[in-house]
Amino acid sequence: MKVLLEVSRERNAPLTLVGRDWHFVPDAHALEGQSFYLWPTADQEKVNATLAQGGDLTQIALRYEIPLLGYHQVINAATAVAALRTLQDQGMNISEEAVRKGLRSVRWEGRFQLLNRAPWVVVDSAHNVDSARRLRIALDDYFPTRRVVLLFGASDDKDIAGMLDALLPRVSRLVATRSTHPRAATPEKIAALARERGCPTVISGDPAPALVEALALVGPEDVLLAAGSLFVAGAVLEEWPAIHKKILSGKMAKSGNPEAD
Repeated sequence: MKVLLEVSRERNAPLTLVGRDWHFVPDAHALEGQSFYLWPTADQEKVNATLAQGGDLTQIALRYEIPLLGYHQVINAATAVAALRTLQDQGMNISEEAVRKGLRSVRWEGRFQLLNRAPWVVVDSAHNVDSARRLRIALDDYFPTRRVVLLFGASDDKDIAGMLDALLPRVSRLVATRSTHPRAATPEKIAALARERGCPTVISGDPAPALVEALALVGPEDVLLAAGSLFVAGAVLEEWPAIHKKILSGKMAKSGNPEAD
């Protein structure tokens, strides 16, 4: 932030900060999407007065809906709308309906993406400590009491220990895998770090067989979370349609346990 403030002053470039110039609060959230309210600092007194009189934010603030899940996506969306408002103030013709339609229709593959229910299958491309922490918050928000099995692979140059520190308190078992990328850490390395932290761990190979193995460990009420690497997330998304077809056809049990073909 210090650097941003200094550069904006040097270049005489106005700096808009969400949290200072624009404010937001989450509204409702569910596995189908979430909503939030947004208003400029110039309206803060009106917002305060409305709330003090027993009113609600629908009377004074803008309300937006997004299909993306997780509190961090509310922060992202609020920042995007603030940027669009800045462009509008500079004369760009962007209608309010276009903003709302854009937010409602946005897609972001591999970002806390729900692939299945019973069992719950979620894929997330969290691949560093910060995103792992945000993923942990999303897990707590959407699946606060459900058992979680983590299918995990990561690049060797990442802070794998830090990611596991963020995620493993919510994980009952880890399936260690690796992508085909040359920077991928070995499942053995991941398993050793997980076991050091007291998490029961299964060592598997490539993401495709690892996904089948992980599904065998979850029941219909459990959550299978695939995370740790963009490459692992991509591999799971690629393999999922074929595996899901087997589940629907009965070649895999409802609990995820593979049956002999």
